[in-house]
Amino acid sequence: SDSDLARALTQMGSIRLRAGHAPFIHLTRHACHEAWLASFGAATRKSRRQRRRRLEAQGVVGFRTLQAGPEAGRAARDIMELKKGWMQANGLRSRVLDDALWSSSLLGIVAEPGSGAAVSCLTLDGRLVAGEIGFVAGRTYHSYLGSYDRALSSVSPGTAQIIETVRWCFEAGIERVDLLPPDDSYKRAWAPPDARQPIADHILSLDCVGMLAAAILV
Repeated sequence: SDSDLARALTQMGSIRLRAGHAPFIHLTRHACHEAWLASFGAATRKSRRQRRRRLEAQGVVGFRTLQAGPEAGRAARDIMELKKGWMQANGLRSRVLDDALWSSSLLGIVAEPGSGAAVSCLTLDGRLVAGEIGFVAGRTYHSYLGSYDRALSSVSPGTAQIIETVRWCFEAGIERVDLLPPDDSYKRAWAPPDARQPIADHILSLDCVGMLAAAILV
């Protein structure tokens, strides 16, 4: 809501609707990755350590972040397949993942060097078990799309992936991890209550028909 685009849309007479918040992690509040982890409550830290040990008992855990390029594009495809499986199992749909054009466009962006894409991959014995497609703009990492192997949900590979991705962000000099909307409970678990970015959808009508449609939505 504080972006140049939001201000421009408002000045052009757009209709603002579905206001909300997007959680973020303010890395500059912490001296290092270890200090960030220590900022959580004792019970949370203990639970995460226990789940990490159970994950490591399954095999050799590895992690790496791939910069935009062909290899990142291939890893992104695997992450999207994991996400599709998770969504189907939960009876959900996605405008991006369910549309071949949108999916191929996203993969094309990730595979294009210099696009700012960063693909995090958590592996177990070399096999991808959790990952995330993100984008870096300036000092901000935008957490766009993540998923994990549902067969390993009891050992929380997704949690391990997020922790390692934030470690990479510290090493890369990132100052903020934008978790993006919606303001889901699992995202709020990573961000303090005061780390919420105001957001909203805008509709800009270009003709009378558009104005009528916008009025109906409002």
